[in-house]
Order: sequence, then C-alpha cells, then structure tokens
Amino acid sequence: MGYSLHQRPTDTRCLKPHLDKVKTALGKLPSTVIADAGYGGEENYAYLESEQLEALVKYNTYHKEQTKKWKNDMGKIDNWIYNEAADEWTCAAGQKLTFRYKSKEKTESGYEIQHRHYRSNNCEGCPLKASCTKVTGN
Repeated sequence: MGYSLHQRPTDTRCLKPHLDKVKTALGKLPSTVIADAGYGGEENYAYLESEQLEALVKYNTYHKEQTKKWKNDMGKIDNWIYNEAADEWTCAAGQKLTFRYKSKEKTESGYEIQHRHYRSNNCEGCPLKASCTKVTGN
C-alpha cells in the first residue's frame, strides 16, 4: 500500500504521480489498482492500461449515472441509442445524429483527448428540443 499528498483541486490528475511514487518506493507497481470514481478518467485509464495493470476504478460520473434523474434526462447522450455500423446516434425523439468531424484537446499534462462530433439534420419543431440541447436554431 502506498500513500501521497497532492495539492490539486481534483483527484484525477493525482493518480499517475501517486503511482510513480509507489513504483519508486516499492520498485514496482502492484498488479491491481483500486481507486474511487474521483480518479476515473480517460488519461488515467490509458496510463493503467499502458502499465498493464488491472484497474478497479469507476469512471467519474458513475454514481450520477445511477440516479433516476440522470437516467430520465433525455439530454444525456448516454440515454440515446448508438448504431456502431452506421456510426450514428438516435435521440429520444427518434432523430438521427450523424458523425461530422473529430477534434483534439490536450490536458494540462499533455495527454491528447479526441472528440467525435455528431449533428442532426434538423431539430426544428421538435417538442423535446428544449430538454435535449441548449443550441438555438435548427
């Protein structure tokens, strides 16, 4: 077991520095890493995978997603249907959102996150639009 103290506002950016200290102190990393949802994030999962560690780390929205409010929020893409073969999402109103483009973002540590952007052809007149998106226009 290892411990460390970090002056960071969130746990997410502390996992790798903590495990680096553990590795230095013990000479190796444990085969399994257990951490709470505060450490869940793409960058941490990629790091754990690169180190070939078994990870028991919930993603950071796990607990919110278990609530009735989250599950009933039609604005959450997690509540939509994804068709992998067509690479499109279907919203609660049945509108298809097709892939448009990719963008990249770098975290403070230099880790690159890729985002995929989707868009519907037209949401005009949809009775669910106000609950689904903050975008104005079509």
